[in-house]
Amino acid sequence: MNLNMSEELERIESWLEYSPSVPHYAKFLPNTIGAGVKIADVYHTICYARASLLYMDLDDYGQTIAKSDYIHKQYIKSKFFFDALAYYNYAIDLSWQVLFLYYGDEDYGMLQDQYRYEKDIKTCRMSTLEKRLKSKGKSTLFEFVQAFLELPLTDSVRDEYNYLKHRGTYHVDGLGENDEYFPLELDGSTLRMINRREVDLSHWKEKLVEYDKSFVKYFSEILKVMPEDYVSSKLELLEIVSLSRRLKEWEKSKGSK
Repeated sequence: MNLNMSEELERIESWLEYSPSVPHYAKFLPNTIGAGVKIADVYHTICYARASLLYMDLDDYGQTIAKSDYIHKQYIKSKFFFDALAYYNYAIDLSWQVLFLYYGDEDYGMLQDQYRYEKDIKTCRMSTLEKRLKSKGKSTLFEFVQAFLELPLTDSVRDEYNYLKHRGTYHVDGLGENDEYFPLELDGSTLRMINRREVDLSHWKEKLVEYDKSFVKYFSEILKVMPEDYVSSKLELLEIVSLSRRLKEWEKSKGSK
């Protein structure tokens, strides 16, 4: 395996430290806990994308292909490329959810009612994100997200993924024919054939490496919304007492309603 690619990418293991544990649940409100969960989701998603890029560089695919020839290698490399492209796009949507949850509901219904948490996530769109951030006086954060989406590299990656999602696949060199016109004479007429967009796997692998760097820079800025002491939080008795009080107050308010 070619390790050069993995060595040039920034390490992101620190993102996993945002995954909430007992001390976080004791100290922070549900909106912060939800954002921490989504940060960890982004970490795992980027790791899956990176793994797929690395697998494109394997020298030996073993039992994953029937023959170790050009066509079979192109097939398995295209599979890993499609995986990487999808995961990098999943990470974009998940990054919005970090902000959507952090600036969302603070009451414990977000934790106590699983369906409410899931329902809130499903409503996360660019339009609802914009509305929520503006209501919290965080319009500049929305503009930051929008600016990342408008970068030519981001737009290109999004466009390539949307093509894959709506058209099914690409044409990869060595994997079938992709003629644009009917090859036989038709008495002076020309018949167009439905063909697919061609993709150069080597070119796109390098492009996704550059996109990875861009995404890490973008997401590192989003992480700054989290409390400074979030990662270093430790379980303390007073925090447990405070959690108990907050939870009782929520239960009481729910009962009164």
